[in-house]
Amino acid sequence: MNTIPSLHFIRKKAGTWVGLGLLSSSLLTFSSAASANYGIESVFDLDDGSFRECTRQLIRANVEVETATNVCAKSFKPERISTCVAQIVKDSPLAIADILSACQKVRRPLELSSCVVDIRRQLASAEPADVLSFCRRSLLPRRYARCVVGITADTQLAAAPAMQKCLAAGDYFPAELDPTFIPY
Repeated sequence: MNTIPSLHFIRKKAGTWVGLGLLSSSLLTFSSAASANYGIESVFDLDDGSFRECTRQLIRANVEVETATNVCAKSFKPERISTCVAQIVKDSPLAIADILSACQKVRRPLELSSCVVDIRRQLASAEPADVLSFCRRSLLPRRYARCVVGITADTQLAAAPAMQKCLAAGDYFPAELDPTFIPY
């Protein structure tokens, strides 16, 4: 049997070979790239300062200490949650519990906060609770905010219909495709 140095193989029942060495070397390459900060964030990049800053920001935003410590302890990226809350609290008269809940439920909390702030600054007539709700439901909050602000800039369209139109814009798919169309 021929063996390749530095690669460990396991023989499966069907007689095929699986190269665990290739898998482990690719994982090591990935983890070293992550630790070298090549644009890949590692799970281990957090320090105690991230949790400290999260707690500090939430307490400054009038979140109860118990709630702030629970939220920061459970967060994957604690500073993003607290920054989201802090930015929205400065610009919106909403209840802190609603803001905190929205920031925890999105994949992009920093984009959520910029979405809410941008729409509220540009459209004073927009209802704060609606803005938070629509921004939270959008998959791309920054793009969503640009859509809302953009379509209301030169039109007489009110904030609520504009927010509805921009959220619904992502639901459309071309109905009449060529039968031979094959996506890349």
